[in-house]
Amino acid sequence: MALHLEKNGASQNHASAFLLDIVTLGYRGFKRSESMGRASIRAALTKFVDSLRTGNPFTPRFRDGFQNALWIAAAARSIASNGASERV
Repeated sequence: MALHLEKNGASQNHASAFLLDIVTLGYRGFKRSESMGRASIRAALTKFVDSLRTGNPFTPRFRDGFQNALWIAAAARSIASNGASERV
């Protein structure tokens, strides 16, 4: 899971981006316990279990998830409209 950003009209060195992807995939292949998906799931489960033990509310809450969904929907609309942004 790597983001590659480039500004409009700017050229990117695709060879170096490709090599970085290969190195990252190789590292994650050898170190499966360090993969982004596993690490984020492990962190979420740890927070959930800790909230049960301490009696504190679990975060992120519904409101946080709803806000994230709004941001993702706004990003999808922006992509569909070729970069025109809007406020939600």
